[in-house]
Amino acid sequence: MPSTFGTFGTPVRTIRASSHQSGRCLATPCHTQDSICYYVTDSSKKSQSGVVFTGDTLFTAGCGRFFEGVGEEMHAALTYLGTLPHDTVVYNGHEYTASSLKFALSVDPNNLDLARLAKIVSENTVTTGLTTIGDEKSWNPFMRLNSDIIKCANIRTAIAIIFYANVTAGPSRMQTPTLLQASL
Repeated sequence: MPSTFGTFGTPVRTIRASSHQSGRCLATPCHTQDSICYYVTDSSKKSQSGVVFTGDTLFTAGCGRFFEGVGEEMHAALTYLGTLPHDTVVYNGHEYTASSLKFALSVDPNNLDLARLAKIVSENTVTTGLTTIGDEKSWNPFMRLNSDIIKCANIRTAIAIIFYANVTAGPSRMQTPTLLQASL
């Protein structure tokens, strides 16, 4: 998917900060079509893969809003970020972790990894820099769209929306959308 800054999967530019530090500018359009993230590595720190500054794309247990993009673009952006090494530390652009945790628990209440995130939230006002890409892949619902529990949550949400729409529309206008029929 083209962006002003490049396409998914293609680093737009590599920046060399020093002889052992470098960064890649990653195109992640969706929040806006020119959204970017920075992946920075330090070759002098062999025990750590790097850090990623995700701006408004990836939040701890959540993702950014779609101001100029669509769901498919956000899914592609998060999938792209998910290809970074699991121990890559995440620095997101806003602190929404407590509310993202509540949402994640509402769709995946039995996820034991979310208990670990709840502990991080209870012990820290600011959580950026305390989690990794591997953590996000274990607890972020938007990075786990192919898991059965998240698929079930999507179907439950669709049913609730249809029920509400049918109740407010009245019996003469009740309908079951084709997408839901295909899921049943």
